[in-house]
Amino acid sequence: MHAGCVICDEVFMPNIEVSATPCGHIFHTTCVSQWFERSATCPQCRFSGKMKLLRLHFDESNSEDNQDDADTLKSKLDNAEFPVSLKEKELEKLKEDVTKQKEISDKLRKEVIKLEKKHVLQERQLSS
Repeated sequence: MHAGCVICDEVFMPNIEVSATPCGHIFHTTCVSQWFERSATCPQCRFSGKMKLLRLHFDESNSEDNQDDADTLKSKLDNAEFPVSLKEKELEKLKEDVTKQKEISDKLRKEVIKLEKKHVLQERQLSS
């Protein structure tokens, strides 16, 4: 659910004044007040009856719920980051292994080339 002001498109935050129109739509008090300076209709449904704003007061326990939600989300994030860090470490080890294997492969190629040259020289000596 997106609980926000359709005028400014921002989410309602604790301690910000919020008001409702007679048709039941909710806006930031400053946003809707400025709106009514330009228009006599509801910004959302265009209701044009008597526009008396009703100030809304949210229960402060809501901010505690938000804190619990933030703590829960932080915990979930931490729990998700741990396996990622393990995979990152595993990836680094695998990269190191690949580097070592490339070094070994390069040494073996050089050895093969060296032996092939030696073999060619021996064949020449035998054929002469």
